[in-house]
This record gives sequence, C-alpha cells and structure tokens, in this order.
Amino acid sequence: PHPPVRGAAREYIFARQYAAKDQHRRAIVHFRKSAELDTNSPAPWAGMAVSLSAIGRNDSALVAWKEVLARNPIHADALLILGLDAVKMGHIELGKANYARATEFFQRALKLAEVRGGKDHLSVAYSYNNIGLVHRDKDEYDKALENYQKSLAIMLKQLEVDHPKVAQIYNNMA
Repeated sequence: PHPPVRGAAREYIFARQYAAKDQHRRAIVHFRKSAELDTNSPAPWAGMAVSLSAIGRNDSALVAWKEVLARNPIHADALLILGLDAVKMGHIELGKANYARATEFFQRALKLAEVRGGKDHLSVAYSYNNIGLVHRDKDEYDKALENYQKSLAIMLKQLEVDHPKVAQIYNNMA
C-alpha cells in the first residue's frame, strides 16, 4: 500500500491497542488520525464510535456511526445502532404528540431494518407496529390497521401464533 494507507493502518492498530486497555480518549485520537489518512475506510469510524460510547459521548458516537454507514452502507453494527436510536427518538416524539417527527424517525428505523435484515426481519415488523401507533394516536385507524397487518404478517412468519409479541399486535388491532 502507499504511505497514507500504511500510516492509517499504523494509527488504527495503536487505537485498537489503547481501546483494548480501556484508554478510550487516547484511542479516539489515533482513530481520528487513521480516518484522516484513509478517508474511505469505515473501520476507524467504527472504532471511534465504540470508544466515544465507552466514555459517554453518545451523540458523538452516533455521528461516527453515520460516518461508518457513509463508507459502508450495509455495516451491520451501524445499521443496528442507528436503527435503535431512531426507534428511541420516535417514541420520544410520539410521547410529545409530535407525530410528523415520530413518523420520520420510525420510517428511518424501518429503512435501516430492511437494509440490515431484509423485509421479513422482526425489526421491520416492529417498525410497522410503531408507525401504526402514530396513526392510532392521530385517530387514523385505517392507516394504523394497515401497518399492524404488515407487522403481523411478518411476525407470523418468524414467531409462533401464541408469542407475546404477536398477541401485542392483535391487541393493537382491537
């Protein structure tokens, strides 16, 4: 490899060594240097995200995970973490009756879940259920039912009919 990539690899190795010793602040410095030297690699950004999380800088960690996805749109860890964050934010907005923002977050979670696990993944079913909750709270019962039915169809492919999550969807449909 040419010198910048070699230097990026060296910095990445240093960063991993510091992270392994729980010296995350030092690790972040080297992950940043690695990312600057090799702008195409998602690896230093993923390492940085984990180290940022370890020191409680969760908002910065989410930014780093977005950088991972910019470099590798199917990175499983980034898809999972950003999807979970979107669900959390959707529920916060739903609790505030901010339906447009809640829908936006739940739609984002749905897209991330589809990329991560395919259209029949349970996370996709949960996303449809969450979108249904927004419509229910807006008194848009036809749209809520449509999303609950999509959720149920996926769940019944993955779970037994008497599973508690399946029962929850039936309850939402009532």
